[in-house]
Amino acid sequence: MKRTKNPKASLLENMGLVQKIAWSFHLSTGLELDELIAEGYLTYLEMIKQWEPERGKHTTFMWYCLHSRFQNYLAKELKHRAISIDEIDLAREKKPYFEELTADGIFICDMILKHSQGFISFSKEEIRKRLEFALLNKNWNPNRIQRSFSELETVFR
Repeated sequence: MKRTKNPKASLLENMGLVQKIAWSFHLSTGLELDELIAEGYLTYLEMIKQWEPERGKHTTFMWYCLHSRFQNYLAKELKHRAISIDEIDLAREKKPYFEELTADGIFICDMILKHSQGFISFSKEEIRKRLEFALLNKNWNPNRIQRSFSELETVFR
C-alpha cells in the first residue's frame, strides 16, 4: 500500500481546501473560524496517515474526515454552552430586565427560550434573521420588529 509523501508537506498543499471546508462549516454553524481551521489542520494530519489511495481520492476522504470531526466539535461545543430552561427561568425571576420590557419584547424572549436549541448554534445575525422571518409570519410589520429588537438591545446591554 502506497502512502502519501510527508504529511506536513501534503498539508501545505491542501491548506486551502481545509480552510474552505472550515469556512463552509463556520457559515452554517457560527462556530469560530480560527478554531475550526486549527481543528481541521490537526484532523488532516491524523487522517493523511490513514488514507489508502486505492480506496479513493484523498480530497474525498479528507472532506469526510473533516466534516465528521466538525460535527463532533459542534456537539461538544453545544454541550458546553447548553443552559437548562430552568436556569433561564430562575435568572428571569431574579433579574429586573423582564420588568422593563414591553409585551412585544417579552414575546420575543419567550420565543427564544422556547426554541433555544434552534438558535444556539447560530451567529447573532442569523438568529436575528430567523426571528424576523418568524415574526413576519406572525403578521408583525417591520417597524414593530425593529422597535422590539432595539428595545431588547437597550435592556440587555
